Amino acid sequence: MMVKKSYFTGEKLQQTKFIPVVVGFFFIAGLWLFFPAQALQHRLEQELSQQLQRPVSMGKLALELPTTLAIDSLETAVLPRLTVQLNQLKARPMWLQLLQGRFSIAVQGETLGGTINAEIDSTRYLQLVAADLHWDQPLPQLPKIQLTTTIEQLNASGFPASNNLAPPLTNSA
Repeated sequence: MMVKKSYFTGEKLQQTKFIPVVVGFFFIAGLWLFFPAQALQHRLEQELSQQLQRPVSMGKLALELPTTLAIDSLETAVLPRLTVQLNQLKARPMWLQLLQGRFSIAVQGETLGGTINAEIDSTRYLQLVAADLHWDQPLPQLPKIQLTTTIEQLNASGFPASNNLAPPLTNSA
């Protein structure tokens, strides 16, 4: 009588458990070491300038482990003499929703002395929370009038106007 020997002995089984860990480590290390930050920064500046129909300039762009895209600063002109600057802007995928088949991104940033947090999904539904925003500057059209205001909490949600936006994000899996 012939006994079939199992390929996965205790030792082999322990060795195969480490394969996904090793592959994951090298994937993350490769992504971090060879991330095309300058090319992506240039592309994002072009796309944002086109979508907003005004010039956008961006500070240093980097990939933070594991998958957070960090931008030092982002600046754009809202009105001819009024610019908005976002600092420490970070965008990351929302993994739980991604596992449910819905692509969503969480964005965090600082502006006007306060914070902005937003989530946007593949249908372009936006949830925005801003806190402690402080404005103390002259009005662009009337420079002799100084406007001072504080927004303690701002909650907004909905679908942004789509006249200048790209088509909705799709999952091409």
